Amino acid sequence: MNYKGKCYRMMESDIYTKYLEETGMTEEEYTEKFKKNYQSSFGYLDFCPDNCEYLSITEAEQNKHPDKPDHICLKYNIRIKHGAFHPKLVRCKECLNDD
Repeated sequence: MNYKGKCYRMMESDIYTKYLEETGMTEEEYTEKFKKNYQSSFGYLDFCPDNCEYLSITEAEQNKHPDKPDHICLKYNIRIKHGAFHPKLVRCKECLNDD
């Protein structure tokens, strides 16, 4: 299977498992590889803490919800995405600028 150029968001999926098996990568190596790609593309990378007071819905809450609502940063009203790091959520750069 050709994985080049694809986004592997669903880290719990069969595709992710197959990718790790075929490449021989560990989960840590996978995260580091895509972290570097993300940083070079966007210039930043950090993850939302699970207890972020501004996160509209946690991953655990979303998994229980039948409609799977988007994750929203309530402080800046910005949709938060996983990128290639599911189940982690990539912080918005506005929150990074607050640090």
